[in-house]
Amino acid sequence: LEGAVYAEIFIGFAAQDGLCIDRKTLSVVVPPCDAAGRPAASTALQDPPFYNDLIDALSMRNWTPGRDSAQDHFFSAFSRFRAAARPHPAEMLSEVIARSAAQHVQYLELMYIPDRGTASALGAAAGWSGDTAKLREQLLAADLLKLVSSTRQFLDGTEKQVRALLKCGTPQADPGCEVTVRYLYPALRGLPPEQVFAQLLFAFELSQADRRAVGVNMAMAEHWYIPMRDFDLHMRMLSYLHNLYPKTHISLHAGELAFGQVPPEGLRSHIRKSIKVASAERIGHGVDVMYEDRPIDLLKEMAQRKTLVEICLTSNDLILGVRGAAHPLPLYLRY
Repeated sequence: LEGAVYAEIFIGFAAQDGLCIDRKTLSVVVPPCDAAGRPAASTALQDPPFYNDLIDALSMRNWTPGRDSAQDHFFSAFSRFRAAARPHPAEMLSEVIARSAAQHVQYLELMYIPDRGTASALGAAAGWSGDTAKLREQLLAADLLKLVSSTRQFLDGTEKQVRALLKCGTPQADPGCEVTVRYLYPALRGLPPEQVFAQLLFAFELSQADRRAVGVNMAMAEHWYIPMRDFDLHMRMLSYLHNLYPKTHISLHAGELAFGQVPPEGLRSHIRKSIKVASAERIGHGVDVMYEDRPIDLLKEMAQRKTLVEICLTSNDLILGVRGAAHPLPLYLRY
């Protein structure tokens, strides 16, 4: 959800809420502000160069090679605008829904964390022993189910606000009122294992309790140290939970990697394990498929399983540098 909101909107939220901008990192931060290093966000509205620099920092606009990598710039943007985004879920939803309707989109499936980090906090409090069954019992005993209930109420309230903002049920109703909205809960793969498991468990429980929560995904950069180190562990967590909650849909970003980002062995199995171990029905990106072990066998198996692959050409070009003949789209179509 946050990644679909324009940077100008976040700057407006920050100014409205009296937040500040850290000039060194071009991040939205909470007060106190000071004119030199942490000016009020509202000052950007009267300072065009500052405003433009801020938009570039909070988005991929005008990114050029050399200052940082495209992937690092992209993923770091989320932490830069988080303080502005978090208090405004209804406004963000309204913007994305209205724009989608204007583009004739009828159905949205948004990656969103509506518990606002509480599930991961429960995991942090429980700690990691390596025993997923025991950890699940601990989390269920530590009010995770109450969190499911309160999150459903939060979604109810947020969607009521969205309907009001879009003027649904009135003669001035925005076309977005007709868009169907569902949610995929993205566990953050860069967190410690106990927090990742808590988020995954919460996602599976929420999907059982609320039809708006259609499944689970995993977010954060796949090439970072912890996501690479814990990849097999995450797949085993998903396998364990899938056996307990077989009706929950699983859609995983996998293979959003390019040659040279990680050692070659890091490219050999993420797509295959996402499908065969974690039972993913959909793969996000799948760019490195030809670096997998036995890639042709994998492509044939994906076709037999009817595994959906979400192809993101612009993202893969800008963020991974994979374009044209180097992109596997023709291979996916062939098989």
